[in-house]
Amino acid sequence: MAGTSITTSKELMKKLSAISGKGADEAAKRAVYVGAGYMAERIKESLRSVVSANATGDLENSLGIAPIQLDKQGNWGTKIGFSGYDRKGVANPLKARILESGSSKQRKRPFLAPAVKKYRKIAEEKMNNEAEIIIESYLK
Repeated sequence: MAGTSITTSKELMKKLSAISGKGADEAAKRAVYVGAGYMAERIKESLRSVVSANATGDLENSLGIAPIQLDKQGNWGTKIGFSGYDRKGVANPLKARILESGSSKQRKRPFLAPAVKKYRKIAEEKMNNEAEIIIESYLK
């Protein structure tokens, strides 16, 4: 599973505290959902660039977003990862790890880390924009 932490600006945090309660939670959850959705699509694009043209698509189709949850520190978050098995019974998380890191029999073809590195700032911007939109609707 991909893991990254996104922080918000001080101005956005002030606005979130102004709407507190359910509104703040809604804004945070929606922002996380938008950012995770954007990042999942970029990871899929990156995955397509490293697999062969005749790939079955099982690995790509197994990429998903876990439910958004509140962690012990009070931050809303989610995970993006692979689940299930392909047509031959091979675990998709294992296939993804081997593609990303390689093995003794296969060279590495990184797709996850480059996508996260390349699109992280854009995902942060999208999350902040979504939170701003929701916050503004509560402040009106």
